[in-house]
Amino acid sequence: MEGCRADCRPLYSKKAGRLILKCHAGGLDGDLATNAACRGRVTYLLCNIGAEEVEVRSRRVKRVYVGEALELLRGYAKALSRARWRALDARLLQPCGEPSSCLEARRRFLQALLSPKPPLGKLYSDPATAILNIEWELLKLEAAEGRRRGCDVCLKSYEGALRRLKGEVKSTELYRKLARVAQKVGSVEEAYAQVLKASRVEVLHWGLEEEACLRGREPLDEYEVPPFRVRIMDLSPVEKLYVPSPSLSPWELSLMREAARSVRRASSYVYGLAENRLSVLLELKRREAEAVLRRLWPDAVKEAFRFRNLVEATVYKSLGLLKIAPFLLDDQVEEFFLDGPFTHVYLHHARWGRCRSSVVLSGKDVERVVTHLKAESGRSVDYENPSLKCDLVTPSFHVRASVDVPPLAVDGPALDFRKLRKRLWTLPELVANGTLTSELAAYLLFCLFRRRNITVAGEPDAGKTTLINALDLCAPPHWRKVYVEDVTESVSQRGLGRHQVRLKVDPLESGRKGFTKSLEVLKLLHRSPDMIILSEVQTPEHTKALFQALGAGLRGLQTCHASTIEGLLRRWVLHHGVHPANILDLDVIVLMRKLQSGGREVRRVVRVGEVEPAAGGFKLVEVFSWTPGVGLLKSMDLYETPTLVRVRELEELPKAKFQEELRSYVEAIEDLAASRAGLEEAAERLTTLYFRYAA
Repeated sequence: MEGCRADCRPLYSKKAGRLILKCHAGGLDGDLATNAACRGRVTYLLCNIGAEEVEVRSRRVKRVYVGEALELLRGYAKALSRARWRALDARLLQPCGEPSSCLEARRRFLQALLSPKPPLGKLYSDPATAILNIEWELLKLEAAEGRRRGCDVCLKSYEGALRRLKGEVKSTELYRKLARVAQKVGSVEEAYAQVLKASRVEVLHWGLEEEACLRGREPLDEYEVPPFRVRIMDLSPVEKLYVPSPSLSPWELSLMREAARSVRRASSYVYGLAENRLSVLLELKRREAEAVLRRLWPDAVKEAFRFRNLVEATVYKSLGLLKIAPFLLDDQVEEFFLDGPFTHVYLHHARWGRCRSSVVLSGKDVERVVTHLKAESGRSVDYENPSLKCDLVTPSFHVRASVDVPPLAVDGPALDFRKLRKRLWTLPELVANGTLTSELAAYLLFCLFRRRNITVAGEPDAGKTTLINALDLCAPPHWRKVYVEDVTESVSQRGLGRHQVRLKVDPLESGRKGFTKSLEVLKLLHRSPDMIILSEVQTPEHTKALFQALGAGLRGLQTCHASTIEGLLRRWVLHHGVHPANILDLDVIVLMRKLQSGGREVRRVVRVGEVEPAAGGFKLVEVFSWTPGVGLLKSMDLYETPTLVRVRELEELPKAKFQEELRSYVEAIEDLAASRAGLEEAAERLTTLYFRYAA
């Protein structure tokens, strides 16, 4: 390899029996199969060290050698060490009074074979070629004529040394296997590639950054996510490149690694199934990191901001989460995925849409993440239960994490992290960003205040939970709200003086039958809720429990997966066994989708429907519909919708009064959207309208 001087500094752990070499060259070098200099360096070190494992680390990857490949190298190194001392005699390199050119020729040849200093001798770096060189040298000695008197003794000694070296090397298992493979494949280089293949290859760098994208080009976007800096680069027409890197100097990076080792050795641990275990563990590690770094960096008080960055990076490094920390901390990352070990993390970005990151997780990186998820959930993930879903809630981020492991995941553990916004979207904010119109928001608000049931359907990641949470925040503060969720996607509203009972049941992935969603929905009948909120209606049992609750008079908000409203109703009737007559217990059904707008993905309400009685069961009535190029438009007079007909059966509501109420809601929502009002202000103003019109 060009530029490799084989002078990398070795690290040897006698206790672990591990030899580590850190390659100074960049890229993917440091491969014993293809890099002769690296191979020679390891062989020379194995002459003196009985390592059970060899790691060769370059800037981007780590190659680990154990098993047969290492045994072949160790056996060869021992044989070469013996041969060197048995075959060589100091007298071979002593002047004999004859012309010095003969002595210099022997010295150069032996140095080319056995030099322990860079460039290393061929017997260390390339034994196959070294044997050919020895055989050629022996042929030249045999053909030499006109030897001077006294040369026979000297040259015979030299020939004997070479023959002993040749015999020792050719008797090793490494050489014999190289010879067999080379004869079979017709190439010495390919023989090395097969015989000395690394046992394991792990990515060490933040990722194989797309050099063509990063060099010579300006980033599309660049911003800070302490302790990281994020760059967005142009990668392809359909994907951007997300490149995170620690905002630390080389000296601070070194300090971080040293401090992380000290923090890992600390005895802090969160025992038992503590709530929000990761949050508690992060805080403990943060205190330990601060203490360690203050000892290592006494002047830290003068660099408060850089010190905080260093502490945070150290904490995530000590927990094995440094590589995914930028995605967890970046509020613009909505969801990120990993298809398997040694693949790129990719993500949905709020501004730039689908991005492929420069981060690659190794097998050990993925194992650490899965371990944290198991500890947080208190559930195992194994052959019998190969899927796991849980929440990670900390002051810095809130995510819903899912993992699938073999045998379900064929290519190794697959990860999915759905980010939940630390500050919830309010209904006016959703109007401001175009998710729905102010008129539809006002209509949904009217239905909510009249305790009508609202179902939000859509594809995965279409924004269903976001809309449900926004409507939930609009509910009057005195209502008793009961939530049934398998993953906590709702947010505590106790700070707003709201009444919430949040129940968390076992997800489908757990395989347990203890706290099931269907059972808890049925038990809601005895909990006297004013409104119920269900996270996802998934299975036939969930659906039947929902309609039993609706039939008993409970109303609320729920989400479910569907691509169309008709498809959702068909699934409930045909596959889940709901009688068509029970479908009439539904009120408003909202359909959401992800659409492309301006080169990025956006979430939009594309349809609103309701059901009314018809011959044979029910009929779907379209209330709002999506027109490409125009947007969401009203399809009928809102005063005549099936939900309004039911409301008017129980309440005296002239059309003029309904229109006045709806107009007040529209004005309030548009004012709040234009002024970018906060959560408290929006809640207070909408609550005032509730008591004016609906209470």
